[in-house]
Amino acid sequence: MNMASAAAEARSRLPVSEFLDTAALAGRLDALREENLAEARFRAECARLLREARTAGMHRIREKFLAGEGRGRMASRWVAELTDGIVQLAHHAALHLVHALEGNGVGDSFAVVAVGGYGRSEMAPFSDVDILFLTAPKASERAEGAVETMLYILWDMRLKVGSAVRDVESCVELGREDMTIRTTLLETRLVCGDAGLLKELESRAYEGLFRKGARSFIDAKL
Repeated sequence: MNMASAAAEARSRLPVSEFLDTAALAGRLDALREENLAEARFRAECARLLREARTAGMHRIREKFLAGEGRGRMASRWVAELTDGIVQLAHHAALHLVHALEGNGVGDSFAVVAVGGYGRSEMAPFSDVDILFLTAPKASERAEGAVETMLYILWDMRLKVGSAVRDVESCVELGREDMTIRTTLLETRLVCGDAGLLKELESRAYEGLFRKGARSFIDAKL
């Protein structure tokens, strides 16, 4: 499969959102890449398009909220839904347009995982976007490059991004040492990428951190 057809297939898998026309935006990103811009310029243009789309989406959420179509909890879920779309589009741009990464090579796969309030789908309009980039044990240079490109796009949008790049083993090890990280592992949610990596993390975290240590965990939280 060539780069163009891979990007088109990936675009077709993007979820539909009430607040973001993901298919149209992905198409605009694909067309932008065909202009053969330098990577830095392409990233900047991606950020501009996505920032404008997010502003419009937030305006739509505000209108619905003021019209009484949803209370605060529902509005916080709408903001998380809009953020999911933005992150998925940044992932599409990085993975399929800049790095042509299909996840077939050793260490190429990674998952983009929402954590914290974002993981719970509870976001205020100016909440941090907390993301765990969950990688294979030895992430490839292409995977590392795709993660870096995603972050540049999100930063250039002026989003407050909290991020960590870890493999499953390091997540579990750090969870043993740090109660905050251990709590974070209860609030994970896949946004896009390799679902198998998150399933492996959930299984390893349950067996290594929670199955036998639930009482001590609850006592420590209290």
